[in-house]
Amino acid sequence: MISLAYTSIATSLFKTSDLFPLLQQSRARNDQIGVTGMLLYQDRSFLQVLEGDDTLVRNSTAPIVEIPATAASKRSSTTPSGTGNSPGGRWHSST
Repeated sequence: MISLAYTSIATSLFKTSDLFPLLQQSRARNDQIGVTGMLLYQDRSFLQVLEGDDTLVRNSTAPIVEIPATAASKRSSTTPSGTGNSPGGRWHSST
């Protein structure tokens, strides 16, 4: 199990109303492939952390660099993860 963090820059500012569909899409995709994640956004900058099986996490980041709304992606860190850092095995959002 690993945790992978990466950053990316959006090609334009996202409104709050733009972020909710992105978050829903990310959650559905993460559930489908069996990873958990956290997505942060501020001033065109994204930070995402994915956690799960080494192969699943590494393969799940490949399509991210192809997203048209993202100008640049950079892997920040990859670390081994024991039992998972998220509470109950799943990241939660607060609104």
